[in-house]
Amino acid sequence: MTHNMPKEQSLPDDSGAHGIAASERDPQAAEAQPDRLQLRALEEALVRAREELARVQQAYARAREGAGGELPELEQRMHAWLQEGLELVRKYPGRSLLAAGLCGFVLGKLLHRAS
Repeated sequence: MTHNMPKEQSLPDDSGAHGIAASERDPQAAEAQPDRLQLRALEEALVRAREELARVQQAYARAREGAGGELPELEQRMHAWLQEGLELVRKYPGRSLLAAGLCGFVLGKLLHRAS
């Protein structure tokens, strides 16, 4: 007597047939789904960040071109002022410390009132 045994039925891909969800069939696949969504969101954020970086770089290049020959002159002036300030601090350390403390106090009062 030969018994007709039913063939094993394969479950469809994430269709949820026979009441079996994908997470019940493969728990690792269920855990990987949020990871894939997070990865896709991160990739999209990275693309947006790259686009924004390109826009900022273009704006910087335009601003630098607009400044033209003024930029090197401004850098030289700033360097000269910095050197003068350092010389004064070396020459008058006590007065410099007192002036820095006074400036910090006044700035602290102004910022405290603003907030």
